[in-house]
Amino acid sequence: MKTLVTIAIGAFLAALLAGCLPAATDQEIARMCENLVKLRGEVDLVPIDKRISEIDEEMAARKADIEKSNASTLAGLSADLQAKLAELGEKATAEDRAKVEQENAAKTTEAEAQKAEALARIEPDREARVVDARKKAEEARASAAASIEECTKKAKDEGVTQKLAECRIQAGTTDKYWNLCH
Repeated sequence: MKTLVTIAIGAFLAALLAGCLPAATDQEIARMCENLVKLRGEVDLVPIDKRISEIDEEMAARKADIEKSNASTLAGLSADLQAKLAELGEKATAEDRAKVEQENAAKTTEAEAQKAEALARIEPDREARVVDARKKAEEARASAAASIEECTKKAKDEGVTQKLAECRIQAGTTDKYWNLCH
């Protein structure tokens, strides 16, 4: 009986002591929940401006590749023209030379048209990727806000203490957040 009374008194004092610990403030609970969402990876930590810069860099690289490829094609066409003219030699008529030059001019025009088409596709592709990145960022923000709101409500219902909230704010992993913070 004495043991039972001792246990009851201990439980009563523990409950009383737990009730005396200061409750976490709304701000602490919000920070605690923001950390949980971040630790779960529910928030895209890369700012949208950085994502757009990355897209712009990719588009600039594509443009440079198109320009480089076109320059290589034009150099090849020029070398081909010179080789064909040299092959014709001195005995070629002006008409033969004009025909070779006309064929080369047509190929050059085609290469320039292909370059223009490829460059024209870059901006619409960039715009579509930027819109998609903004949409995904907004969806991630909305999802994170919902998770934070749910966590905050649950934490308030459970009566999280300042000590627990501070530990969870400082937690660097979900394991520490859930298992080491008491």
